[in-house]
Amino acid sequence: MSENKNTAPPFPRTPKTADAYIRENLKKRNDRYRPAYHAAVPLGWANDPNGSIWYNGRMHLFYQHNPYAPSWDLMHWGHMASSDFARWEDLPVALGPDMAYEALGGCFSGTALEKDGRLYLMYTATTEHQQQCLAVSDDGIHFEKHPANPVIPYTLVPEGFSDVDIRDPKLFEHEGRFYCLLGTKDVNGFGNILLFTSGDLLSWQAVGPLFTPDDPEADNYLSVTCVCECPDWRQLSGTELLLFSPERFPQEGTLYENAHCSVYMTGALDFETGRFSYRTMGEIDGGFDFYAPQSFSMPDGRSILIGWKEMWGRSFPTFEDGWVGSFTLPRELSVKDGQLIQNPVRELQALRANPVSFENVPLPAGSILSLPGIVGNSVELEAEIDMKGAKKAGLSVFAGTGHETEVYYDAEKGFLVFDRSSSGTVITGDEENTSVRSARVSLTDNRLHLHLFLDVSCLEVFAEDGKAVLTGNIYADPAADTGIFFYAEGGDAAITRIIKYDLAV
Repeated sequence: MSENKNTAPPFPRTPKTADAYIRENLKKRNDRYRPAYHAAVPLGWANDPNGSIWYNGRMHLFYQHNPYAPSWDLMHWGHMASSDFARWEDLPVALGPDMAYEALGGCFSGTALEKDGRLYLMYTATTEHQQQCLAVSDDGIHFEKHPANPVIPYTLVPEGFSDVDIRDPKLFEHEGRFYCLLGTKDVNGFGNILLFTSGDLLSWQAVGPLFTPDDPEADNYLSVTCVCECPDWRQLSGTELLLFSPERFPQEGTLYENAHCSVYMTGALDFETGRFSYRTMGEIDGGFDFYAPQSFSMPDGRSILIGWKEMWGRSFPTFEDGWVGSFTLPRELSVKDGQLIQNPVRELQALRANPVSFENVPLPAGSILSLPGIVGNSVELEAEIDMKGAKKAGLSVFAGTGHETEVYYDAEKGFLVFDRSSSGTVITGDEENTSVRSARVSLTDNRLHLHLFLDVSCLEVFAEDGKAVLTGNIYADPAADTGIFFYAEGGDAAITRIIKYDLAV
């Protein structure tokens, strides 16, 4: 698309109007960077995943959506679904800003919950206040906003907390009651999360804040000058996990290096007071492009996570193509020794095709090695590299004339590094560094285990069985930059095992 002017109609904006606009303009979209198996907005803009849920035999992914331009505006809820987590069907827009209580920002983020066979969406409606509302569906596709909206009006916000910044409801059921987490900040500007409770989804009362910002000795101490957006809570095999995305979280070494990041805590939520006493804390994804993750449960008990595969404050090379906004692969979650473990959903294995593998390939110091059939820009790779005496070893992907993206292990520093400084189109952003990210990784038997997913314009790196994850968008030449090379520096290494799959989508 050569022009991307916002051609949105005036308020109110209905889902039907949005659907008609998408149908009429979809043919103008440029697909040069479209991923093959990652979910992506059909047209316009997308940010936070919303209402992720397994319902009627499919994963339903709702998301923050502006259909009319590839930039943020009055928010709708876009909607897509998949039964295999890789092939996505675009469905009608679920929510549009067509009520007076949504007039200044639209329908912000929220979650979904199934009750008595019906699908409930809880979302933030925005005017001069932020308030929480419900929409209901009998088929999971067409939604009606509840006549009782807003069900959590701004008047229920406890004294001392903002009624302008209180959003992104996480709705869940626990021991016979409904609960809602809301990201907010207090009147002194400290970020926090508030817990609310209800017996019927309609009548709500505040329980209390999760964090204490002014007592460093408290087991729920958190002092950040930002809104703790997109809160999420779940239990994983007896471990309680809290997820949220604090704006402008302070950097700690190579942790929290993005302008905005997403963190997890293990601990215990007191449902009587709202207090969350936490034991461990970490970054969910150490890469460039990851924000506002949301989790949901599968019928078999697995907990699945999906995140926005972009970042605020960045340049977006697909803007001129008529779309901005994609999402990570869904990931299975577990916790080991207080650390969050993430791995791609196992259903993706059913899509594997055309395997090519090698074992015990020497990687001498200074070598740059290609292997027959290990090539492509929309593939899955599993690799084990014996570092031996190498100071640095890894691989280059999306490689071509003048372009490459590196993933390697720095043995001297103990870091896994994702370097996109020579990957293609330069991406700028609010951060001082938008080219290199790294994560501390401890190897077992001096061997690096990598699980990589390349998908036209993105790379997801899972290392050491999901202990470290780094995600980034890559805008190389889709036609020419398909090479994959292995290398070692400062000593010999070896490729113990490498296997490449195409994904049949």
